[in-house]
Amino acid sequence: MKSFMLTLPAYFFLLLVTGSCKKEVIDEPAPNLANCRIVREVYKSIQTTDNKDEIEKIEVDGRTVTIAKYWERRYTYDKEGRLYTAADFVSNIEGFRTQYTYQKGYIVASTTLRGATSQDTIYLNPQGLAIVNTDSVRYDENGFPVEFYFKEITVRKNTYVDDNLTTSRYTVLLEDITDKYIYNTSKLSLPNLHPYYGKLSKNLIIGYTQTVNNSKYYPVGLVFEKNYKYIFDKFGRVSRRLASSRRINPLWPFQADPGGVGITDFEYDCP
Repeated sequence: MKSFMLTLPAYFFLLLVTGSCKKEVIDEPAPNLANCRIVREVYKSIQTTDNKDEIEKIEVDGRTVTIAKYWERRYTYDKEGRLYTAADFVSNIEGFRTQYTYQKGYIVASTTLRGATSQDTIYLNPQGLAIVNTDSVRYDENGFPVEFYFKEITVRKNTYVDDNLTTSRYTVLLEDITDKYIYNTSKLSLPNLHPYYGKLSKNLIIGYTQTVNNSKYYPVGLVFEKNYKYIFDKFGRVSRRLASSRRINPLWPFQADPGGVGITDFEYDCP
């Protein structure tokens, strides 16, 4: 009993010391999601002999694939929250860097590559939305692009339902094509980096299809489909987007991601 009474204070002393060595956990305050903006994107796809950075294995549509980093893009913003610079990096070497200067009625985009700089002027209509010339694009009263023109001929027409783009019918290379989109209506879309090109759909896209309506070269019908899945961080922001696609018609020339797999990781700043 005497032995126990002697060791009991030592036990409490040890408990006090070890307890004080525990790292204090401070919960990160929840950001105002309405203010969040993308500061970094990393794009990965099927690994090739040229891609050796950030290699990982993932499962997509029931198959295990090896992906690697292709490029990353970093963004900065001005005091008003507008995109200021966008810089592309491949193998951690900077490629394109574009800086945006905002003026009344137009935006100047200055792009630098290997020391050479070119400028592009984006003219704005009274809504503050981009125009190339007076009849290149028409926006609705909410700022969604609804019709695109080339020499006064309609080449694309968009239809929206509940602020989401649902169908887009257009002509390209003499093909008459319709894209159809579906959304997760419980999740808001990613932040809009270029709001002067019009509003984005309100919700996260989870899939779209391409259908040929009329063609000289391809059978009429469904030719391509693409599906999206998402991983969210603890605040509900998209941290990873997983895209998988396939050509229904193997002769269809359009394929956005190598091997039909495209992974994009996102980082945010929420002032």
